[in-house]
Amino acid sequence: METDLVSDLHSDERFQQRVVRRTPVRRWGVPADMTAAAVFLSGPGSAFMTGQTLVVDGGLSATW
Repeated sequence: METDLVSDLHSDERFQQRVVRRTPVRRWGVPADMTAAAVFLSGPGSAFMTGQTLVVDGGLSATW
């Protein structure tokens, strides 16, 4: 996620490129990506969901 907590990593161009290359959506996540997931989980679209893990990582975990 692109946040102040990892701002030092964003300033490292080599690291930034490595993350983007490994992430299928080819970008860093932003807080709005997490907000969209929270809105979904708190809305009617998830009313019939139980016991699920919602991974919001741009597909990165699927590449391991």
